[in-house]
Amino acid sequence: IRLGLALASLRRFEEAASVLETAVRADSTLVEARDALGRVRAAQGRYEDAIEQWEEVLRLAPRHPQAASRIRLAREKLVQGNGQP
Repeated sequence: IRLGLALASLRRFEEAASVLETAVRADSTLVEARDALGRVRAAQGRYEDAIEQWEEVLRLAPRHPQAASRIRLAREKLVQGNGQP
């Protein structure tokens, strides 16, 4: 997960996503990896993918401090970008 976050901080989003997806495949309950993958996908403008990750974060950790607000922001970006939720 740290490598994925480091790559994301360098704006190497595809590499970061690959590392984080590998982590999620290895353990689908890794909330931190799913949250980070959502942030990477949002940074890439892939809001639907980001929302999917954050919805899973909320399923796994209903009291996650940022997932719900991240979902709302991503949905707003979707509406702004193409007029659809």
